[in-house]
Amino acid sequence: MSLKQIVEEHNVFAKLFREEPMDYRNLTQTQATKLYYRIDSDLSPEHLHCDGEISAAQAMKRKLVLDKAVRDLDDQDFRRPTDVYNLEYV
Repeated sequence: MSLKQIVEEHNVFAKLFREEPMDYRNLTQTQATKLYYRIDSDLSPEHLHCDGEISAAQAMKRKLVLDKAVRDLDDQDFRRPTDVYNLEYV
């Protein structure tokens, strides 16, 4: 479910910028790489905690969703980019 959530969030913004939407059941390596980078950014402390605007419990819930999305991508045998830092502990 987590990968689906991340892709659906991506597609909201893709529509605004007139980009091609993603289908979470049929991703390409290029799309997966884009998602890895987005998740890596979302896992940075300032983004994860919305610059202190959300509670620690809300941030932890978001982290669990992001971690699950990474595992979902890994389970589909996509290659993680080598220059991501926040995915090291997922």
